[in-house]
Amino acid sequence: MSQVKGYDTCQRLSDNINFFNAILNDPWHDGKPFFIGRYLTNVGEDDRNMDKKMTLDEVRLLAKNNIKIVSIFQGEIDGYSTDRGVINARTAVEAAAALSQPADTPIYFAIERGIESEIEERNIRSYLQGVVSVLADTSENPYTGQHRNTMHKMRIYRGNSYPNGGERR
Repeated sequence: MSQVKGYDTCQRLSDNINFFNAILNDPWHDGKPFFIGRYLTNVGEDDRNMDKKMTLDEVRLLAKNNIKIVSIFQGEIDGYSTDRGVINARTAVEAAAALSQPADTPIYFAIERGIESEIEERNIRSYLQGVVSVLADTSENPYTGQHRNTMHKMRIYRGNSYPNGGERR
């Protein structure tokens, strides 16, 4: 049985076919990976030296190889708040639509910090409430009217580092 179901990476796969082939041939899984997680957008200063944003060429490459895509949104965070959640959710929905992401698929919102206090926990909850408010509003999220199961999920992963900016999942 396969030990690895998928990967996430900040590297653009269509620009680095050797890296893509290394993922396909990784001995930790049987055959092709089930999914690859990729970022919908770039995030401010952290991405000055790396273009993490998924492209239509990547979408086509993964589809051609029957690999599912897990869309990850990591937005600019100047503090977790309801307003920041609304802004980030709007940006994520626009980016997913630009890549023709199917309506019945989730967007994973990255929370890039541990929760060290009750105040931080409340702020992150407020952020997620802002995200949900956009996703549940048919005028904000065009998918909501068709598919009520587009509720985007947050999940904590444990993985082993993978060379060149990827992780096994």
